[in-house]
Amino acid sequence: MEKSEWCIAHYITAADKGEEIDKFWIKSDCFEVFNVQDINFEDCSFTEVPHYNKVITGDEQDFVNLRQLPDETGDAVATVKPGDRLRVLKEQGDWALAKCLSVYDLADSSDTGWLRKSSYTDYKKGMKSNQGFLIKPAVILEAPAVDSKPVYEVESIVRVFITDTRNGWCKVIDGFNPGLTGWIKESDIKYSLTLDEAMLIWKKIEQPDLESKLIKGNSAFVDLNGDVKEDSIDLLYTDDYFKLSVNGTFIEGTGDNLDGKFDIIDINTKDKYKEIMVSESGPSSDHKTSFYYYNGKSIIFMGKIEGANYQDTKMISTDGSGKLSTSTRGRILHTWFYTDYYKLTPEHLLERVPQELYEMNCKVKVIKPLTLFKSKDSSETGITLQPGEQATILASDNKEWCLVENSKGEKGWFQVTGFSTITSTGLSSGEVFEGLSFAD
Repeated sequence: MEKSEWCIAHYITAADKGEEIDKFWIKSDCFEVFNVQDINFEDCSFTEVPHYNKVITGDEQDFVNLRQLPDETGDAVATVKPGDRLRVLKEQGDWALAKCLSVYDLADSSDTGWLRKSSYTDYKKGMKSNQGFLIKPAVILEAPAVDSKPVYEVESIVRVFITDTRNGWCKVIDGFNPGLTGWIKESDIKYSLTLDEAMLIWKKIEQPDLESKLIKGNSAFVDLNGDVKEDSIDLLYTDDYFKLSVNGTFIEGTGDNLDGKFDIIDINTKDKYKEIMVSESGPSSDHKTSFYYYNGKSIIFMGKIEGANYQDTKMISTDGSGKLSTSTRGRILHTWFYTDYYKLTPEHLLERVPQELYEMNCKVKVIKPLTLFKSKDSSETGITLQPGEQATILASDNKEWCLVENSKGEKGWFQVTGFSTITSTGLSSGEVFEGLSFAD
């Protein structure tokens, strides 16, 4: 969707259900457009599920209002409670625009509103969650016991709402049929899905003829597990799905703009394994690579990282010591890339090696005055960059702080809110510095 300079709009409210609403004009640079993708589990549109990765925190009796505007005095449009799952659409200062899971239609606009960021946290295994997903056929029972009377059977993938827990059992409400309730083993409930898991489920259900669309990619014969026997490696693929096979054993994966090619890499020359790299070019040259190893019986997924290797571009490299480096896109200020590092775990999986600062080295011209902090851990101010001055943004923690140096070699820090708002000025980075890149 392209924005015109001016647009007609109205506030998101719970009352927007056929009633008369007030509309107004708003300039296009005052808002951002979000793609609306409903989670319709009856149609098994699973690609949205991984985005509901936040959970409301607090005491059981604490309720949190989603508000029409990022203000405590704003009208409440929905209510959530501890354990409810959220998808955060946008963060702005201390507030976030979020969409909550509802027992009813998720396309209902009252499921979206503003709340304080302190109200939620990232969902992690073991946390209380009031919502989950059944991804395989299951029987809902009348009581929390294996010999209890069946209430109904779940044939397809559904979301469930958890109302009680007892000795490894959960009492659930069917997300499609709120009148249906019963008990199921907690181990049958999936509380979160990775994007790859969601895509694979979606592929199997949405495209039953997927096999007929697969294209043959490249093949190779390589000893992958040190048994002095060459293993037969084949790749079948579509634009966003692939099936990697070794000696007839296969594993599925997803990507964006796959080209049907894979590479072999030896991350640790002292172990017996060589790894398979399946690369994707992404929607806008956002390259990523999935890693696998073969243990003689199964293909094991090791992880997916940013960067890829092609004939004319090599972003991923290793010295054979059990570590590798790649090029990863920065998350704040503008479009930039830094060298990222990964290492092999004892389980032969990839683990990212965090750095305190990530090198940026972007030369800029100052447009608006900017007073810097002497340290990112202190409120004491230091030098002020003046309009027309040349400077270099040396590094960032890739979260909220950037280190900058002027032409005299004097250094200081500035803080970033969201993607590109320089906190102390309220201006975007492009309004303060000339020379930044904003490639999509």
